[in-house]
Amino acid sequence: PPSPQANQAEEAKRQQAKAEQVKRQQAEAEKVARQKAKEAKRQQDALARQQAEQERQRLEAERQAAEIAKQKAEAEEAKRQAAELARQQEEARKAAELAAKQKAETERKAAEIAEQKAEAEREAAELAKQKAEEEGRQAAQSQPKRRNRRAIPPEL
Repeated sequence: PPSPQANQAEEAKRQQAKAEQVKRQQAEAEKVARQKAKEAKRQQDALARQQAEQERQRLEAERQAAEIAKQKAEAEEAKRQAAELARQQEEARKAAELAAKQKAETERKAAEIAEQKAEAEREAAELAKQKAEEEGRQAAQSQPKRRNRRAIPPEL
């Protein structure tokens, strides 16, 4: 039968083997834990990158929306200015049309006045002519008619 020392040595060996197995299991568990921590860190970093990209996209979308709103406002302002310019051009066209009508009316009245003046001058000339003829007749009537007198021969 085995001696107590042999039993003790066997027991020590078993204890040693058990301790080494625990040590190996602990090392394996630590390795697995490190791998899991590394994977978790990788996933966390990926998620952080994804969130940062989403935030960047959100900010870019906001910037684009603001730019579009600004362009829309500028387009509205340009449209308003174009409408104002069109209104002013229409007013100017109407004013020019009115001025042209007034000028035409003034020219028509001036032509009418010139025609009346010419007519008055013709009438005045006609009256002056008639007056001169009348005065000529009256002058002829008031003077005694000259008789055809024969020249008396001078006495010798």
